Amino acid sequence: ILSRKITDEIELRLVTGEEVEASIGGWDAATGHRAAQITVRNTGTRSCTVQGYPDLDFESTDGWVMGITAVHGGSHMTDDAPVGPFTLAPGEGATASIGWRGTAGADMIPVSTLLVAPYSGTQRQELEADIDLAEPGYLTVTAWAPAG
Repeated sequence: ILSRKITDEIELRLVTGEEVEASIGGWDAATGHRAAQITVRNTGTRSCTVQGYPDLDFESTDGWVMGITAVHGGSHMTDDAPVGPFTLAPGEGATASIGWRGTAGADMIPVSTLLVAPYSGTQRQELEADIDLAEPGYLTVTAWAPAG
């Protein structure tokens, strides 16, 4: 269990990659811009805390890690959420959005797998994702927000 003391009165139990189930959906596109939503759901038996930004990495269709950078913030199709801790009870979820400009052409290798963790340093989960982004490249990622 990872904990961090925020004040003398509050101690947050940060969610770990083993305590959530990750998914991706909510695909959207307009004028070359793209967006999708990442969700993590607390599958544990205790409440835990989410804060900050997801930890992301990217693999190609060949299974190689790609040179793509995740930049914190919003994009043409996404709005960044306030960065603050919030609690996920068992079964509750948190979402973050990714935004990018489609850059993968016919002869380029696109992203086929998104590796996602609640924060850097905890277990990542592999999500099948057809993201038309080639390296070198970047996308934006918003902070976690309670799933609505």
